[in-house]
This record gives sequence, C-alpha cells and structure tokens, in this order.
Amino acid sequence: MEISFKEFQELDLRVGIVLKAEAVEGSRNLIRMDIDFGNEKRQCVAGLKQYYNPEGRR
Repeated sequence: MEISFKEFQELDLRVGIVLKAEAVEGSRNLIRMDIDFGNEKRQCVAGLKQYYNPEGRR
C-alpha cells in the first residue's frame, strides 16, 4: 500500500515510554499499555502479543 506525501504529512506520529504492559485477559493477541508521551499519558491496546510478552516468559 502506498500513500501520497501529502497524506504522510498529515500523520501524527509520536514516541513515548511504555510505563506498564499487561496481557488483556481473555484475548489471544492484545496487550494493554500505559504510555507516557511527555506532555500526556495514555492507555493503548495493541495486538502485539505474538511479538512481545509483557510477563517476560516465553
């Protein structure tokens, strides 16, 4: 998939520090994360379980 440069300029990309990550109970793929973006903290959910194990066991 390609996007135009104009569409790329409209993206809102941010870098943050993951403060806490935990598996979502009952889900095979989801991880719930508390993220600090510097000026605000947010809770995010992402389907990253196949790439990252928040419990540190694998």
